[in-house]
Amino acid sequence: MSPKDAANLMALDRLAGAVQMKGDAGDEHWRWSVYRAVFERAELREQLLDAALEEEDPALSVGVAFEMLEREPGSAAATWVGVAPTNDRDRVLARARDVATLRDHQTSDARASAEEVGRWSDWLQRRAAESTSSIAVQEALESDGRTRRIRGGAKNRLQASQRPSR
Repeated sequence: MSPKDAANLMALDRLAGAVQMKGDAGDEHWRWSVYRAVFERAELREQLLDAALEEEDPALSVGVAFEMLEREPGSAAATWVGVAPTNDRDRVLARARDVATLRDHQTSDARASAEEVGRWSDWLQRRAAESTSSIAVQEALESDGRTRRIRGGAKNRLQASQRPSR
């Protein structure tokens, strides 16, 4: 066993122990279930970071980074981008920018032009269509969203926002 493998197992064992999970550390599905069990546990952030930094599967490292970018404040983004293997950092950095943009466009007074929305990633367009309370952003997504799913989601949210409340 290489020193990296041993470090990975130790970090993962500590994390699994903290959430009282036992399983096969060689099984990426089990490792992901451990990570998922920890996402909501702020007191385990350091242990999660240690385990993610030692994770041997790039897909799991990226998955942890993506999840934590959405859960942690923007000031922590660089930490979670650093979890990703070098070959995947650009993709994780792009997601960090998307998450920041999404947060900036959540309020009802947020604005986005058709041109701006056109530069957004599919992920960002989908998430904004599902979550923003801004009518202006929803209208831009309804007219200029990249896919039918995005345009339809924005249209549904707009219609729901215009219904009288009971």
